This record gives sequence, structure tokens and C-alpha cells, in this order.
Amino acid sequence: MKKKIIISLIWVLILAVGGGFGGAAWAGHHGGGNSNGGHHKIKGTGPMKILEKLNLTQKQQEQIDAIMKAHQEKKQVLSENIKNAEKALHETIHADTFDEKAIRNASKTLSADMEEMAVLRGKIFAEIRPILTPEQIKKLSEMSSRHHKRMKHMGTMKE
Repeated sequence: MKKKIIISLIWVLILAVGGGFGGAAWAGHHGGGNSNGGHHKIKGTGPMKILEKLNLTQKQQEQIDAIMKAHQEKKQVLSENIKNAEKALHETIHADTFDEKAIRNASKTLSADMEEMAVLRGKIFAEIRPILTPEQIKKLSEMSSRHHKRMKHMGTMKE
């Protein structure tokens, strides 16, 4: 059960990190003072909403911002690699002639890049998790659980 919760937490953070709230996106949401009892609200959509719902303090936001900035360059490189690998795989699959070896190689390249991104996201989460309070971790777990249920439901709808 504990392993499922940790995996669920990682998925929520993967969505947040993968959604691009690092660097410029994050920096664009820094505001002046706040008027909500010392908790800084991050305005935005998608992954930014996850952080907003956690009601981060200014100090937490600054710590997470530093973590994201520290990994921003590698995340950008990996994102570009994945984009290029996806394009190459698509082109290989839809080539005029079938080439199983080329498809397998393109798929392996994409898989390796995605693996590196997953490891990076795991590292980022491992650095962020200790910053969160037990209440925030619980809330993140609950959001992850709801997200997992929605994704599972969507998956069964497609069948």
C-alpha cells in the first residue's frame, strides 16, 4: 500500500514537472506580497494548479523554484530529445518501406530518453518531498489518487 502511495505521488509530480512549471513558467507566476496568511498562491492552469492546491508557503515555493531551476537545463534537453525521438519513430513507422530493425532502434531511442526523463523526475520529486509538510503530502496523495482513478476510467472508456 505504501508503495502504491509513493508511486501515485510520483505520478502527480511527474505531471507537474512534465507540464513545464520549471524555469520561465514558474518565474512568470512569482508575485509580490500575498494576502492569504503567509501562504503564497501560484496562479496558473494545469500543473500550476497542483501547487496552488498545496498552499505552499513563500519559503517552500522558493525552495521548489531553486530545485526546478537546478534541473531545468537537463529537463529541456531531455524534452527536446523525446520530441525528436517521437518524430523519428513516427517517420520510421510510416516510411514507404517496412524496416523492423529501424522501428526497433527508433523505439529503443525513445524508450531510453523517456527512461532518463523518468529518473530526472524521480530525482526532482525526491528533492521536493522533504520540503512539503505531512498535510501537503497527504493532499498530494489524495490528488494523485483522484487523478489515477480518472485516468483508469478514461482508459476503460477507450476500450
